[in-house]
Amino acid sequence: MEITIKGIDEKEKEKIEDIIKTLIENKDAIKDIIEIVQKLQESGILSAVSGLLEGFEEGFNSIVKPELMGSVANAMMLVWMIGNLNHQMLFELAQKLPEGMKKATEEFSQAQKEKPSIFKMLKLMKSPEFYAAIKSLHTIIRYISNHTNSQDKK
Repeated sequence: MEITIKGIDEKEKEKIEDIIKTLIENKDAIKDIIEIVQKLQESGILSAVSGLLEGFEEGFNSIVKPELMGSVANAMMLVWMIGNLNHQMLFELAQKLPEGMKKATEEFSQAQKEKPSIFKMLKLMKSPEFYAAIKSLHTIIRYISNHTNSQDKK
């Protein structure tokens, strides 16, 4: 097959012939790609992606503002922290937390109707759950404090 295009030199002609050879060698893959693009166009996904790309630069510029980047960094740190928690402990907590929150909300509503008293507070403070909660907070604060102090000394 001979294709002649006026106004191009021999080097450009060789490049075009090389492209045509590549097209012929990969015709099945190219047909598949064209079918995929047609399906994307028919489904409307192609238009959606095109629209996203048109506004990408503006959206990207609004995302990289310093105040938003701080939020992104905090979110990444939170995800990292959750990823380092013991899976079994986190799973058990995730299972129990919704019902615990429901009961806490009910008790909160009920407690607002009661008259507070020192004796009720003392009774609450004597409960094993109250002790465990305070002890857990103490342990966390002590660990953070000791870890921060050892980092400052380095």
